[in-house]
Amino acid sequence: RIDSSKPTCRQNRCCKNGSDHRFRFLPGSVESAVPLKVSGVEVATQAWVLQNFVQNIDLTAPAEVGFWDGRGYPRGTDGAAMYNFNMVGGSSNVGNFIVRYTRKQVNNTWYVIN
Repeated sequence: RIDSSKPTCRQNRCCKNGSDHRFRFLPGSVESAVPLKVSGVEVATQAWVLQNFVQNIDLTAPAEVGFWDGRGYPRGTDGAAMYNFNMVGGSSNVGNFIVRYTRKQVNNTWYVIN
């Protein structure tokens, strides 16, 4: 009987190619001391996947951008969602809008896309 609360080591020397695989069995996971291969191709580790793929995307908290005469044009930013556009009546160039920037999560770190 194997106590699943303690890591155990196994050695398998019965592979066709005579390779020596050493595995460490932990509750809920398997770790290998040598690179694992499936059909001759090395499999990706979780660390490699986290560093090379986006895990999640979302929008930042809303931020208000105001504009008025003489201030200049607010820079349009790629990857941002704009809503609640509001203009003061008449011929003035005065108003505001709400913007939320897109973020991506890679390797458990959030980055704003712009």
